[in-house]
Amino acid sequence: MILILLCVLVTAPLSSPSPDGFATEGIQSSNGRKRFTVDEEQCAAFLSDGLSTLSTELTQLNEAIEKQDSERKVLVEEVKTLRRTVTRLDATLRSMCVVNGKLHTEGELHLNLNCTISECHQGSLRPYQGLTAPYINFPELVARGCVYLEPTPMTWEEARDNCRSREGDLFVAGDLQPALQYIRDHMPHKGVWVGARNRTWLDNRTVTSDEWYPEEPSGEADQCNCFVHRDDGHRFGVADWGCHNTTPSLCQKGVTFQ
Repeated sequence: MILILLCVLVTAPLSSPSPDGFATEGIQSSNGRKRFTVDEEQCAAFLSDGLSTLSTELTQLNEAIEKQDSERKVLVEEVKTLRRTVTRLDATLRSMCVVNGKLHTEGELHLNLNCTISECHQGSLRPYQGLTAPYINFPELVARGCVYLEPTPMTWEEARDNCRSREGDLFVAGDLQPALQYIRDHMPHKGVWVGARNRTWLDNRTVTSDEWYPEEPSGEADQCNCFVHRDDGHRFGVADWGCHNTTPSLCQKGVTFQ
């Protein structure tokens, strides 16, 4: 009703134009001014359309605000998640140790070349006394570092990959006698893979006659080699064997051959 009244009584100077789109009737007043009356139905329809348009725009504006508010909340949560992730990553990185270009996580053990064990603790290595090293030092062959007997049966290639994952390679005998003594003392197996293939050690030395087991080599040229020994423990040597066969293996740490 108020809006209709606003349209019904419109007072303007004589020179003023009529309200756009409305039929007007001028009435001369005593003071020389002209008072216009506007068609009530037309005015009501005009105002109704205007209100409808404003209402639609207001609804759209509210929806846009709600959408932006929802997107803002999502972004706030994502920022919080990223901050938590960054905090965890920072703590993890600060606790990691770098040894020979390799990352070690908190609590991870590292076997040193002298066969001692270090533990990664708060970003640095410290001596670890809680575990016996899986490698056994080979005192007669200082340059060979540590030697480790892998009891899990593997093919020759698998055995070599396993040794490399331990930062080493399959064992190559610089002096066979200490190696044989080590096997005699620590190896209950009749055969273990070593670092020789096609009758050649991984350091490119040819397996000598003194290193071969009796009646070896006996296989074809493309063969892998292992140490074998008799049950009585007195006959040792290198033997040919198919590379696809599985047996324990002998690793040495701190060396890598081509």
